[in-house]
Amino acid sequence: MTGSMTARRTRLLGRPVRRALALAGLGCCLCTVTPARAEDEPDPNRWEPGVLPAINYDSDIGFGFGAIGSLARFEEGFNPYRFHMLAQLFMSASQDASGTIGIPFHDHYVELDFPGLLDDLLRLNAKVAFGKFTNTGYYGLGNGSEAQSFSDAELEGSEVARRFHTYGHAYPSLQLNGRFKLFEQPTRTGKRRLEALTGLAAGYHWVDVYGDSRLAQDIELLESETGDGRTLSELLHGTEDHVALALNLGLLWDTRDHEFAPSRGTFTELSTRIYPGVDQELRYLGIYFGTSWFAPIIAEHLVVAARAVADLLVGDPPVYELSQYGVLVRDAGPGGSGSVRGVPLRRYHGKLKALLNFELRGAFPWVTIFGERMRFGLVGFADAGRVWTDWESRTLGGEDLDGPYSPFKVGVGGGGRFQWAETFILRADLAYSPTDETMGFYIDIGHVF
Repeated sequence: MTGSMTARRTRLLGRPVRRALALAGLGCCLCTVTPARAEDEPDPNRWEPGVLPAINYDSDIGFGFGAIGSLARFEEGFNPYRFHMLAQLFMSASQDASGTIGIPFHDHYVELDFPGLLDDLLRLNAKVAFGKFTNTGYYGLGNGSEAQSFSDAELEGSEVARRFHTYGHAYPSLQLNGRFKLFEQPTRTGKRRLEALTGLAAGYHWVDVYGDSRLAQDIELLESETGDGRTLSELLHGTEDHVALALNLGLLWDTRDHEFAPSRGTFTELSTRIYPGVDQELRYLGIYFGTSWFAPIIAEHLVVAARAVADLLVGDPPVYELSQYGVLVRDAGPGGSGSVRGVPLRRYHGKLKALLNFELRGAFPWVTIFGERMRFGLVGFADAGRVWTDWESRTLGGEDLDGPYSPFKVGVGGGGRFQWAETFILRADLAYSPTDETMGFYIDIGHVF
């Protein structure tokens, strides 16, 4: 990406959801900060609520507004809590080239978590969500995909230019997962636990392909009686409205000392998502392996964290699946705040994905603000990721879709962390990608891993 396109694309990127710029108001509260004392340790039987406004501006979607809420119930004998709910209401308003103001972006959900059921043998996770993204990224297939360059005048005067690398995607979804305990052993800092994962996911997907966009051009080529058309017909699917139904299966191994802000231990997931193809013959299988490791340098105040991820697709997945990964937790990548920070969201599409993340996490001691336990922290990080178009080499126009060589895409940067009680963590990260020459600024909920 070069020239004026680079200048335009180097901006605030990432999921414009859960951004809580209102945290600046916390600076006004510092006069009430006192160090947390032993007697300030939380009651083991308590409620922990947390609510923050979600306000942001992003040049892709306009002015975003909404709210994020968290509610946890702690009781003795339940780990990590008795009940937890996380809810978000978020949308954006923007003005198009004709001067019309619309609401093009929605991301609303409610997540529920019930550990400790059936005498601590079962943990249920449920999520109901609705998403609408008019700027879902699509730059072509493969690790070697290139962004089309446009002049400033073209970007300002042409809706086709502004939407060239995007398409519309809206979907209601429902996910229910059960985690069954197979093995548990107490340790000095927590527990070792092996769980079996099983669940269902369902959704309906509306796909809006913009005229003369990169995706529209690939669909037109797909329908041609050419070698390149046959190649794309084998790779590009799910570009029309459809129903999706999935079965989730897997194993989870957890030795972390804290689920939300671990300082030692590991979390490893080996899982699969099976799509039987109830619509448009979208039959495919996703295999996910992810492992995260945490080691303290100075107790909980300085921690090294690392993650490695591999996500593999077999069959005929829809286009949006080519830039997503995960089973227990679904996220977009490579690119964006949850994978390779600094690289544009959904920048690369392929059936095979690999991610590497490294963080050095620093946390200050707990303090009490208006009677609430809180702490602040700083993080430095380096991310890397790449895709492979397919299980075999694929070419279009005589060019390898993964490029003559296949470098990992890299993002580096740093940020701040704010933890409110045990379960609510807010992160703000600034990242730069030396491989894509783009920047990203992200405010989001929870650690990346």
